[in-house]
Amino acid sequence: MSAASEHYSRPAAEARTAEASSTLPSSEDRRRWVLEEIQRDAQRDVERFEGQPMTGKTVAEYMACQAAAIAAVARVVATLLPSEMPVFVIKAKDALALEAVEAYRELCTKYGLHGQASEVQLAINEIELWQQDHGDEMRLPDHKHVPAPYVNPGDDTVNGSWST
Repeated sequence: MSAASEHYSRPAAEARTAEASSTLPSSEDRRRWVLEEIQRDAQRDVERFEGQPMTGKTVAEYMACQAAAIAAVARVVATLLPSEMPVFVIKAKDALALEAVEAYRELCTKYGLHGQASEVQLAINEIELWQQDHGDEMRLPDHKHVPAPYVNPGDDTVNGSWST
């Protein structure tokens, strides 16, 4: 275990994860809640405008409510669409994850981004803990079209043929 990991306990990591998962709804839950709230607002609008004379003012108010609902739905839909900004994800199961994330932390430090480097160190600690607990799931980087072999836990080989 690295010196950094000695200061980062598994119970603290588990508590932080449990706290985050209990206080912050998942993205899917937040989207569902927003859509349900839009539905409730639409029902309240129907009740509010029911029986009112359709004057220019009433129609304008109703259309403003509908525009707000459409905009809210559009924001939810936008979260489901891929971003135009490229994203690169390194999963903890990636056998090269620690080296890659450590290199990124070093770059943060080099450029004076000490707060970011501290946050990256927390990710490094979590990756180390995950890899210790899930060594049998470790893999070299792969792609759906180029699958990689499993890493043999406890040594630096992949199917007996790879080493660092």
